[in-house]
Amino acid sequence: MNDLDRGIEYQIKIAALNVNGTGPFTEWVSATTFPRDLDETQFPEKPGSLVARANADSITITWSPPLNTNIMVRGYTIGWGRGIPDVYQKLVDGKKRSFTIEKLVPNYEYVISLRASNQMGDGIPIYENVRTRETSDEIEEDLHQRFRGPQLATPTGLRAIIISAISAVLSWTDTSLSKGQVVTDRRQYQVRYIPVDFLGLARTKPAYKHINSTALNVIINNLKPNTSKIHF
Repeated sequence: MNDLDRGIEYQIKIAALNVNGTGPFTEWVSATTFPRDLDETQFPEKPGSLVARANADSITITWSPPLNTNIMVRGYTIGWGRGIPDVYQKLVDGKKRSFTIEKLVPNYEYVISLRASNQMGDGIPIYENVRTRETSDEIEEDLHQRFRGPQLATPTGLRAIIISAISAVLSWTDTSLSKGQVVTDRRQYQVRYIPVDFLGLARTKPAYKHINSTALNVIINNLKPNTSKIHF
């Protein structure tokens, strides 16, 4: 399928046909073209970050993509094992930013690896060591401690400053922080955005894009030029 628009979500389905006619179609499948052509002649760089949170029998990991956004990332290879990495592996889509490793043994040390990948193969890994919880009571106590701690608030005062035809700077305020507005813990902010003219397309769900930030501002690049409004 050639001559498609850049950065657009398409709905695709397929059916077999012969001299007797056309058979039943498959379900609709969504696919989004990239906003620009990326370099796939070299391996991806290592992911920007990796955070692991353990339960008694599972570990949920979240991560950020490589800092170099000019190299294609088609997926992420997640590896894990008791004491050593990569005993088990799972390949997830390049758009994912989280994954839950299940059916683990309580109170064991696991080593987790994460690599960005493309057609060249896997890039440089990053690692995280984490021990699963011993009992469900320990998890409940941890949740109780978190509940008594500071609560996250919905960011306010969102502002967008256009700095070029394809770039914008976003900034906001977090009222749950102390005075001075300095982020000192592990909280992250997720920005979801889409051109306004996509919101009314019939039979097509909005193809939202996401970007994470650990600060109170972020630069969004590769926006669609000459778009009057953007919904953040």
